[in-house]
Amino acid sequence: MYVSRVKENENLLIYALVYKSPASSPANFSSKLTFFFGTPSPIGSRHQSPAMILPTPPPIDVTTTINLFKLMYGQAPHSEFTAAEGSEPVEETANSVDDPPSERFTSTIENFSKLTPPPFDVTTTINLFKLMYDQAPHSEFTAAEGSEPVEETANSVDAPKVDDPPKVDDPPSERFTWTIENFSKLTPKKVYSDVFVVGGYKWRVLIFPKGNNSDHLSVYLDVADFATLPYGWSKNIQLSLAVVNQVNSDFTISKDTQHRFNARTKDWGFTSFMPLSDLYDPSKGYLLNDTFIVEADVAVVDPPTTRFTWTIENFSRLTDKMLWSDVFFVGGCKWRVLIYPKGNNTDHLSLYLDAADSITLPYGWNRHAQFSLAMVNQIHSESTIRKDAEHHFNAQESDWGFTSFMPLSDLYDPRRGYLLNDTCIVEVDVAVMELEEDEILAPHSEFAAAEGSQSVEENANAVDAPIADDPPSVRFTWTIENFSKLTGKKLYSNVFFVGGYKWRVLIFPKGNNGDCLSVYLDVADSTTSPHGWSRNALFSLAVVNQIHSEFTISKDTEHEFNARESDWGFTSFMPLSDLYDPRRGYLLNDTCIVEADVVVLELEEEEMSVPHFEFAAGEGSQPVEENANAVDAPIVDPPSVRFTWKIENFSKLTRKKLYSRIFFVGGYKWRVLMYPKGNNTDHLSMYLDVADSTTSPHGWSRKALFSLAVVNQIHSEFTLSKETEHQFNALKSDWGFTSFMPLSDLYDPHRGYLLNDTCIVEADVAVLEVVDVKSSMPNLDSLSING
Repeated sequence: MYVSRVKENENLLIYALVYKSPASSPANFSSKLTFFFGTPSPIGSRHQSPAMILPTPPPIDVTTTINLFKLMYGQAPHSEFTAAEGSEPVEETANSVDDPPSERFTSTIENFSKLTPPPFDVTTTINLFKLMYDQAPHSEFTAAEGSEPVEETANSVDAPKVDDPPKVDDPPSERFTWTIENFSKLTPKKVYSDVFVVGGYKWRVLIFPKGNNSDHLSVYLDVADFATLPYGWSKNIQLSLAVVNQVNSDFTISKDTQHRFNARTKDWGFTSFMPLSDLYDPSKGYLLNDTFIVEADVAVVDPPTTRFTWTIENFSRLTDKMLWSDVFFVGGCKWRVLIYPKGNNTDHLSLYLDAADSITLPYGWNRHAQFSLAMVNQIHSESTIRKDAEHHFNAQESDWGFTSFMPLSDLYDPRRGYLLNDTCIVEVDVAVMELEEDEILAPHSEFAAAEGSQSVEENANAVDAPIADDPPSVRFTWTIENFSKLTGKKLYSNVFFVGGYKWRVLIFPKGNNGDCLSVYLDVADSTTSPHGWSRNALFSLAVVNQIHSEFTISKDTEHEFNARESDWGFTSFMPLSDLYDPRRGYLLNDTCIVEADVVVLELEEEEMSVPHFEFAAGEGSQPVEENANAVDAPIVDPPSVRFTWKIENFSKLTRKKLYSRIFFVGGYKWRVLMYPKGNNTDHLSMYLDVADSTTSPHGWSRKALFSLAVVNQIHSEFTLSKETEHQFNALKSDWGFTSFMPLSDLYDPHRGYLLNDTCIVEADVAVLEVVDVKSSMPNLDSLSING
């Protein structure tokens, strides 16, 4: 018999007596386990015992284990294990003849009934029995001197150790901790943390101490430098936001989500993070000494990439100008590779990624993908040519890639290794970053938040306005019955009021001289408003899909309405073919529903004659009258002329503004006006200017469609280009963009806009309309001297 101390507390010792069979085979071990109770040994006198040896145990029974220890701790019915004095359970005596003699240790415990057992600890109980059954690290419990770990002597054949399942590595995250003192005294509606960097992007935490139009604390993660990031940026992030309980960390509130941040959803989080009543309750522990602690764990999550391999045999014998691969799926989307074996009007192989089902996708679809295209070198794999790209695929640009992928001379050279046995191998790796079935859906469908998380804008009152202090918007709904039977060229809605002003919606049911529905917002009382009136409004116009609301088409813009431009909107709102298609859902029972959300904004005082607000007409928006004059004229795009302006020693320029040389378009003089350090802003400012405005005859006017661009000399796909349309006249002889691009991007040598300190600006100008000044002036010869 061997004795080992199993459990000890301040009043009680538990000993396990283990009996060893004299049989030599481990398989024949038999054992009997008896528990004895005794007082702890005095300091300096320790009971010694030989090494403890256990046979292979039966499978652990957690329930029996817990019940046994409940009995020992006075927390189980004693009838479960109570035997009469001196009696033994049946199984204990069945083979008692062969049992070896035992040794008994006896300890006298005084005042036993007054002993108070410690609280029953299920975890400790299970761990103890796991130890005894060779299922826990032996370091958890100290064995009596001389005892050995079970596995040293026991045969573990009957109790194999199971390996832990493989761990799936989470993406590495970084923790940012924000401590806010005097929290209850904060007065701003929203507060930003300091900036921190994860994954090469600058982030900050945004909180609404009194809630974002809610009775809950609102907490979000925000992209701090979104205004300076390149066009098309996006980053997929896994994040956790937590409000720390400073009294009991077990009650720290933490919420997790995952989101792809981009220019449209630059902040994401939880509007209803926790009740304000809990936050400000001093007994809860979230505010200690009026100090508030927020933690943000941020990790960059790369989307999964799928590889498609296309093997093309008899490549040199191909006669088709272009060739498509089989269709493959990535991110739930259909893709295919497009190749021009002899080049797309070039002496290079042309290779593209194509959205295979572009013609069957719903109106306004959009897919954002990162991809690489490769021409495999079948002799020397290290010479495989691979090129990477990122693109927003849509109906206008359903394929994207490289027209000059590699020289045809290299491809067809048999020594190069790209054609082996006249076989070519193309690889494409695709990761879908973001998928939108319809890029211009109604706002509620733009975001898919996990567990209540949402973009900040989702909780604002203004439908598409920023969250902070924008005025509320008003929604006007216009239901038009018998729509297909309308005969008038244009139709006005009833008048409605926003911001104390009268508005109405104007539509052209058959299009305003086009094959698209035309929709505008109109100032209803423009003719009766005082001289010089103007109203700046942010608004969205929508045609409701009455079958699938997620396909509602909505377009946003901002405009300063005045006597000259009293209506503004979208001439090409949506194709008439889609509108009148009964399967699409925009006409139900021949009824069309139009919605207008309008916010009247305050006007900013202009600092000079050049418009200082950035032209924000979304997606081709324009005033109605701009398109209404040529009723019977066919739609013919006017010729456009490109002017390129190369500015050397750009960073050394000292003048506030700079004019290009004069160029001619439509028989008129133009020039580009630039503010290298910004026109009272931290952005580059650029405008198109009428060069001879001061010498033009009284009443002159020229309407032009133009774009201004700053060329990226390293990556042409990142060239920044902005387009607008304007009626130039003596009062407004220049027009353009005060906030064209951040100066930080322009002057960053890594961005590619300044190369060898040279900046390249392009202007594409098309003259649309010219007022004939001579015909509008009175005939001086017919006037009498007396007037």
